[in-house]
Amino acid sequence: MRRRGGGRLAAGAPLGALAVAAAVLAGCGPRVAVPPPPFTLAADSLGETALPAVARRPENLAKACDGSGETRWTSAAPIAAGYFVELAFPRERAVSALTLDAAPSRGDAPDRVLVEVSRDGRDWEELGEFGPSPAGDGKTRIDVKPPRPVRRIMVRVLEPAPHWWSIYEVTVEYARD
Repeated sequence: MRRRGGGRLAAGAPLGALAVAAAVLAGCGPRVAVPPPPFTLAADSLGETALPAVARRPENLAKACDGSGETRWTSAAPIAAGYFVELAFPRERAVSALTLDAAPSRGDAPDRVLVEVSRDGRDWEELGEFGPSPAGDGKTRIDVKPPRPVRRIMVRVLEPAPHWWSIYEVTVEYARD
């Protein structure tokens, strides 16, 4: 299924405005001795419940991609349908998998998320619905089959939950570009 258009970043820029997104998300670099991730990270809500401003701050988003399993990004409020995190790559990348790791806070993951990908930030393709690993390890692994070139990946919460959403680390696996 494809959809046209998209949500909005916390700063009010359309999701397709990569330059604005990069400015809003500056600071998603390493806090430990690891190379910076090859993507920027955004969080907001497409639902009726707004994501708290503290959860949209670049310094908090950076904790989900700093190479440390001890720091985390969190929604700072109970999970609401429509909350999302979005990865934006500076160029198309052939992605084969994505893992959202909430292992140290195993209960802090949505029960169901919808994952969509885009090559241009305007037209989106649904990959499907995913949930935490049945192994109970606190990780949500999203396999992209077949691997495909994308510039954006959106992971959107489908159901509310009484607990916060935490991501200690986002890991992206790439197919050969």
